[in-house]
Amino acid sequence: MIVDFAIYQSTIQNRMHMERLVKTFSFRVLSSNESSADKQRNATDNLIKEIIKLNTEENDNIFVLRILRYTRFRLQSLQEKPSSDRAGEKCGRAIVCH
Repeated sequence: MIVDFAIYQSTIQNRMHMERLVKTFSFRVLSSNESSADKQRNATDNLIKEIIKLNTEENDNIFVLRILRYTRFRLQSLQEKPSSDRAGEKCGRAIVCH
């Protein structure tokens, strides 16, 4: 039972670390349908800065890759979500597309 709890605790901690970028204010702005184009642009720029900061602060490349893959997954799900403000627009910013 103790081993199961340790695995569970490790899983929770890993998930919290993977959500590091999606818990930022910038990501919340990007995921909001009510943000203006300027706010979206600024949030994208700030998220890019957060990504650069993550890359310079973390020494474990596998850990960074996991965070980036999780963030990409979440960004792709946002891209697929229909938005009334962006009707007909394929992609607003490069970070959301790639």
